[in-house]
Amino acid sequence: MNQSIKFESQTNYASVTIPISSNSNHTTSNDLNNNNNNNNNNQENDLIEIKDGESFSPLNAVVEGLKHNLLPGLIVQLFGLIILILYYTVEPVEEAFNKIAIIKIEYGFIYSAIATSIFGGLIPWIVITVRSYFKYKDSEDFKEKFGSVGLNIARLLFYLILMVQRGIEVDAFYRLQAIIFGDDLTFKTIVLKVLIDQFVYTVFWSSPFVLFFLMWKDCDFNCDTLFKKLTWKLFREKYVSSLIATWSIWLPATAIIYALPSALQVPLFNLILCFAILVLSFVVGPGNQ
Repeated sequence: MNQSIKFESQTNYASVTIPISSNSNHTTSNDLNNNNNNNNNNQENDLIEIKDGESFSPLNAVVEGLKHNLLPGLIVQLFGLIILILYYTVEPVEEAFNKIAIIKIEYGFIYSAIATSIFGGLIPWIVITVRSYFKYKDSEDFKEKFGSVGLNIARLLFYLILMVQRGIEVDAFYRLQAIIFGDDLTFKTIVLKVLIDQFVYTVFWSSPFVLFFLMWKDCDFNCDTLFKKLTWKLFREKYVSSLIATWSIWLPATAIIYALPSALQVPLFNLILCFAILVLSFVVGPGNQ
């Protein structure tokens, strides 16, 4: 099939190119769902309190992470795989994606910031908020379950700002990977990028960074409440659980992303991110967040 665009080294497009990792995707999806379920007055206790006497079990964290995310992960991975196959086998799909790539190359980090805030923040927030409204609108404790207008707007602004930051960072990370390993689509290059993405970047930076700010959001943006409740034991438990959930969804998905030309990696990341959040919000269910 003829390529309508010749993708040069990623370092050539729009300055340098340096992902959010899978990590932020999963955590954001769980976080967005909390908007549907938690009593605003008790939210901080529900989300960030570990009862006295509870012992942390890595095995339990692994089991819980896989139990809640295995099915959503398979659905998301199938979605990404279908897009990848269509790109390489259906010419109209290839041409459409190449047009997106041209926009990405032209606007660089600006594209990544805006697109990620829309696909990772705005669209999921609208869908989940509307779903939550119709679910609880006839409930006697509607305000407690749905939240005030002000709090919902604050959460939307939080998601948008967080996703702007994540979009720029993911773009920068993809560019850095292209500088270090090249942008050829060989099996070796893809595997190396996935390993660094999931077992270095995600483990030591992306996952703890996103988790910290989502916990701050769950304290209704109250720093005093966050630091009073935040303990190493609590953070460790949430960190391990979110990491397992991340890998169950994003380990294969990241490989699919790196199998596309450099200029299309952020656009595919955005599609998978949005789809993953929506799938998790409908499949995992309110009681399991």
